[in-house]
Amino acid sequence: MAVRDRDLEGRAHIPPYGPTRGTLQSLQLLRRTTPPRIDSDFLRVSKIAPGNEYKVVGALRFLGLIDDDGRPTDSSRLLKTK
Repeated sequence: MAVRDRDLEGRAHIPPYGPTRGTLQSLQLLRRTTPPRIDSDFLRVSKIAPGNEYKVVGALRFLGLIDDDGRPTDSSRLLKTK
């Protein structure tokens, strides 16, 4: 069952819990490249957060760097700017 914004009204948005190192590695990866889709499989192949890939995907989604389908957003492209 999908959670909709109206279901979260009045509640604080709780950030995802996950590995800091894996999240930072994924941010560095997004600075270097823009893959068509970022999901657990992509992170596994990239050797980022082994066993916790789904948590990093959740963090990237929470930060607005990927959409619900795992596609990089315009915000992720800002990581490439200086």
